[in-house]
Amino acid sequence: MRKVANCTFRRLILIEKRQAVVLFSSDLCPHCDVVKPILRKIMKKTENIEFIELDYIKDENLARQYSVMFLPTVITFKDGRVMSMIEGLKKEQRYKNKIGEIC
Repeated sequence: MRKVANCTFRRLILIEKRQAVVLFSSDLCPHCDVVKPILRKIMKKTENIEFIELDYIKDENLARQYSVMFLPTVITFKDGRVMSMIEGLKKEQRYKNKIGEIC
């Protein structure tokens, strides 16, 4: 999973329309540190999906645009559209199921 800036997000998701898993997180969020290894584990078993991380504080406008109100928030994208949103810390299987829907 790589940290990206707003402009990279827009290029990957909105212009290139890549399938993606986007994590909105913050260095001040302890639950974000728990979800990152879960997503990395899923990423290793998944092909053709971008896994990216956005900083909620630095990219506040983008977070607001996608109605991110809780951390961590994981949003899956397909063809430039939001497919699902998972707010807060959930069990690994929930992430697998939602990511599997965009494969």
